[in-house]
Amino acid sequence: MKKTQTLTEGAILAALIILLLLLGLFVPFIGFIVLWFVPIPYAIYVLRRGVKPGILLGVVTLLLSVMIFSLMGIPTVLLFASLGIVIGALYKNKKSPFIVLLGGSLATIATLLLGFVLSIALLDVHLGQAFEEATQQSIGMVEQISQLTGQELTDQQLTQINESVELLQYLITTAIIGTGVVMAFIVQYLTIAIGKRMRLQVESFPPFRKWKFPKVFVWYYLVVLLLGLVDFERGSTMFLVVTNLMIILSWVMTIQGFSFLYFYCHTKKYKMFIPNVILILGFILPPLLYLVRILGIIDLGFDLRKKISNEKET
Repeated sequence: MKKTQTLTEGAILAALIILLLLLGLFVPFIGFIVLWFVPIPYAIYVLRRGVKPGILLGVVTLLLSVMIFSLMGIPTVLLFASLGIVIGALYKNKKSPFIVLLGGSLATIATLLLGFVLSIALLDVHLGQAFEEATQQSIGMVEQISQLTGQELTDQQLTQINESVELLQYLITTAIIGTGVVMAFIVQYLTIAIGKRMRLQVESFPPFRKWKFPKVFVWYYLVVLLLGLVDFERGSTMFLVVTNLMIILSWVMTIQGFSFLYFYCHTKKYKMFIPNVILILGFILPPLLYLVRILGIIDLGFDLRKKISNEKET
């Protein structure tokens, strides 16, 4: 009886997943939103029935997607299925929300990297080269428009644009990692919301003011900062590593800084619109973002929260 219920539920969820894929891939406007919900049936099924049935659901939906979408469906289903199954499996094993986020991020990053490698090996399509060609075409169009308007770009401006474009090619690793983390976070958040309505055991994230990275990240950041002073050859392995780590760790410190702001305002009983406004302005005014990053470094390095908590107790 239980096996029959498992198979029936799996068949229903497989049909739901294919329907979501159809809407997500072919319906304008709402399609982008619908795609975020594709991994959730996998996560729910694993939570309710176990990892093996979840993997079986992934295989079935992969075969169905090939029949309906041809080869285009393979990378899409692999990405969403792996993310949903990992999130469901970690929650089923009673892992903390941040461990679930880490696992989901790694699963997404691994799938994206696999797609990146396969695009080179099988299709001879290199994303870096494709991006370079697209941006060079865009630069060419900008030059033509500037000539038509009588405001030609100077050699210095063209050099700066080309250097910026070249730098963006080196940040593909950061883009993949960032995409993996953001995707995992959004899908996990939706899984928590839907899972709680279904009375499944899915632990929510703690309030943002309680988010805190391990102190060792400060040392990582300082080491990378010092390495950034070294004039590595542009395009070399060390240049790529340092450049990507600098951006990733800078965002870690920035998140730490915003988390401290929310903690401080909560502790001092200030109105919460203050950190909300700073958060919004931070993405509009880059200098403010740098100040928040410095605040995050100080908080992590000197444990400001503990000192503020001790002051409150006394």
